[in-house]
Amino acid sequence: ARPEATRITMTGEGIAIRNAQASATAEANAEMTATAEQRALDANATATASAEAQATLEAQMTATARDGLTATARAQPTATPTPLPTATPSPTTSPPAPQADIELAGTVDDVGGGQIVITGDSEATSTYAVDAVATISRAGQAATLDAVSKGDSVIVTLNPTSQLVTKIDATPLPTKTGEQPLQPMALGAAGLLGIALIKRRRGEEPFVVERKSA
Repeated sequence: ARPEATRITMTGEGIAIRNAQASATAEANAEMTATAEQRALDANATATASAEAQATLEAQMTATARDGLTATARAQPTATPTPLPTATPSPTTSPPAPQADIELAGTVDDVGGGQIVITGDSEATSTYAVDAVATISRAGQAATLDAVSKGDSVIVTLNPTSQLVTKIDATPLPTKTGEQPLQPMALGAAGLLGIALIKRRRGEEPFVVERKSA
């Protein structure tokens, strides 16, 4: 069987002690709570102050950097704009002036096939094509290309653009000194002298030729 519970009856002093203990405990708890709250407040204040100090430092650094950039920009010389070059107008191209004809002198070395071969003073031989409508003369008379002979002295006019001979002035070779063409009277006298010599050789009487004045 369970023993009978013992009943404790507290007197006034016991109640007072209990109340005192409860009050002490409550005060201790309240003090601890206040201390914790104060510490939390202090920590928050410290963190806030640290953040503000960091923000202030960053602001100061930003301002310093900005001032440095401004000073550097002021110290740099102002760039002078480079003027654009003025376009030079292109000169007006004029058509080339026509070239003058060229005159060449020499001796005819060969003629034919619409060409004339000339030997110059330097003994160099050159071949030129003759224009189909070239002006040709020989001994001062109008002539054709076929009338020009080897050995003739010529002056030809050459067109530098077409490289064709447009004019030929030919002069025949002069006869040798002392050579003259025989006249008809001289030929007749020579014939009579020949007949007289033949008769004399045959023993006949000499044939005398008398020249009568006109």
